[in-house]
Amino acid sequence: MEIKIKRLRLRNFKGVREADYYFGGKNATIEGPNGSGKSTVFDAFTWLLFGKDHRDQTTNTFELKTIDPATGKPYPREEHWVEAILTVDGQDHTLRRSWNENWVKPTGETDDVLKGHTSSFYVDGVDVVTKLAFDTLIAGWIKEDNFKLLTNPHYFIDDSFTSWKERRKALLDLVRDDPRWTKVQEDFADVIQKLAGRNIDDYRKRLTLEKNANKRDLATILSNIDGIRMALPKEEDTAAVANRLEILKAKRDKAVAELTEKIEAIDRSIASADEADASRKAENASIWAEITAVQLEMNNSIDKAKDAARAKNNARNEAIFEAQKKLNEATLLYSTHKDKHKTLLSMLSERETHRGRLAADLAALGDRYKEEKARAFDFTAETRCPYCGQEMPATTIEQATVAARDAFLKKQKDVIDGILSTAKEIKQEITDTDASINKLQEQVSSISEKCEQDKTEMSEWTDEVERLSKQPEEDLKSIEDQVRASEEYKALAKKEQELRAKAFRTASRPAEIDELVNRRKEIEKAINDEKSSYAKAELQAKEALSVRKVRAEQEELIRKKEGEAKSFADAVARNERDEARAAEYVKAVVDSVEDVIGEMFHVARWKMFDRTMDGGIVEMCEVCDPDGTPYRSMNDAMKILCGIDCICVFSDHIGSVAPIFIDNAEGILQETFDTKAQVIRLVVKDIDKLTLITE
Repeated sequence: MEIKIKRLRLRNFKGVREADYYFGGKNATIEGPNGSGKSTVFDAFTWLLFGKDHRDQTTNTFELKTIDPATGKPYPREEHWVEAILTVDGQDHTLRRSWNENWVKPTGETDDVLKGHTSSFYVDGVDVVTKLAFDTLIAGWIKEDNFKLLTNPHYFIDDSFTSWKERRKALLDLVRDDPRWTKVQEDFADVIQKLAGRNIDDYRKRLTLEKNANKRDLATILSNIDGIRMALPKEEDTAAVANRLEILKAKRDKAVAELTEKIEAIDRSIASADEADASRKAENASIWAEITAVQLEMNNSIDKAKDAARAKNNARNEAIFEAQKKLNEATLLYSTHKDKHKTLLSMLSERETHRGRLAADLAALGDRYKEEKARAFDFTAETRCPYCGQEMPATTIEQATVAARDAFLKKQKDVIDGILSTAKEIKQEITDTDASINKLQEQVSSISEKCEQDKTEMSEWTDEVERLSKQPEEDLKSIEDQVRASEEYKALAKKEQELRAKAFRTASRPAEIDELVNRRKEIEKAINDEKSSYAKAELQAKEALSVRKVRAEQEELIRKKEGEAKSFADAVARNERDEARAAEYVKAVVDSVEDVIGEMFHVARWKMFDRTMDGGIVEMCEVCDPDGTPYRSMNDAMKILCGIDCICVFSDHIGSVAPIFIDNAEGILQETFDTKAQVIRLVVKDIDKLTLITE
């Protein structure tokens, strides 16, 4: 589709009282001083076709009428219209759009008052009655967005007209079928599938968040494992402990047996010390045997009391050990639950923040919905024929009003449906987020309860360890002193003294007998020391075997934690692989897209990606000149050249050609451009009046 302007006429349009421009379908230059109406020519052309100026403003936002300098108000009762003869694919068509004042005389009044405006639309001299019919005709030639793109060099490259996302999408559409772009899509189908329509930067940010969360969980578990390992009791070899105990027991038994033999030998020596007098010897031996029995009874009473004290001490120490073990287990469990609680709170905070953003978006949609619902239909149909002045039939007015109302309601419904659809999606996401928040809150509550239970259990076991530790150990020396102070022991000691006195009375024993008796006492003490030493070793062995059980339980816990750590380590590795794959995809896209797109343009170059401070890649779309200067830093001439380059590319892509208006064209020396389109240059020049120059 090729459109050229043959003639353009204006009446009372934006300060121009009357103007007639004949282009003849040729390139032209309109020269004149500032404020002389050059840009008005462009505005008139776009308003004729679409009811908007070239900046996309409607009559609600720009003043169409001519202002009377004397009153500062528009001239009343004037005709306002734009008419053009367009050559469309070699066929001439005459279009006219009129902006009509609707003056009526209220009942009981003498003067007419302005009651609004109506529009009239004519095609080849025929009133098409409705705006819808007129718009349908224009849309059949060229869509409004395409027309803006093909007529204004600034439209596609300037953010005030087209956002970078719209610009990027349009450029990517140009290269969808290019083999290099297609190959990138095929090679990275796995990444595109994971993107699921999301922005690559958002996808990479989500991967980073997920990886960091997995790393935090991994670090927490590894910290727990280190804590458990540090708290592991020293490992004991059960067989070695048992073997050592057997050796000690054999050593004790051997020593006791040898010492007992010595006692028996001493007893025999004592018994045979005085063989001279058999009777005295027998009596003396009997007395000394009785003395020995009393001494044994005295020693046994002490040993019995000490053994009971040792058993009590052993029971106390075992109870403290078990309580301390329970305290350690409760402390470790509390640390694990506390770390999990911290992680869950962080996740909950992130979800609640996300929900707040969703709620704000939903509230904004609600405001838009109310505004759209409150927008009322405002239309006044033309009541008089613009040619004959006669009243138009009521049915025609009604049809025009109905058509306008239907168009208004359809557009309003489309907007509201779009708002409701978006609101529904946000509500669903809020519902999903609420479910996630509720689940996290339940988990936080559950883990909080566990932490409180752990703290209670820790407190209870701490109290128990403290209580048991406050119980004093039995002092064996004190126990022996108590036994010696008892009446029973004193009676035995007294009996021993009496028997000794009797023994000395019955015989005058040789001096060596006393030595033998003392030696016997020393041997008895050695026997008791052997037994006491073994008892201590036996207690230590039992403690070592108990520690081994605790160590085995904690080692099993370590293995379980290591399994969890492996899961998180695998997740981190998977995240890192996905990040690397996404980076490869971005690089492939950067390498291919900018090259493929760049080959389509002669002047304009495109920066489709930018790097962040942390080395990430974000999508963008900004035009640059051949030297890489971005749009924001270009001079006006280069901006126009880049814009015309874009028009040429998209004109070929769309298959349409429309007149190109170059405003402020005095900033560029070039007057001819390699394009099929009709070019109309608007040049500021210090001359008396507006001048049209055609080729």
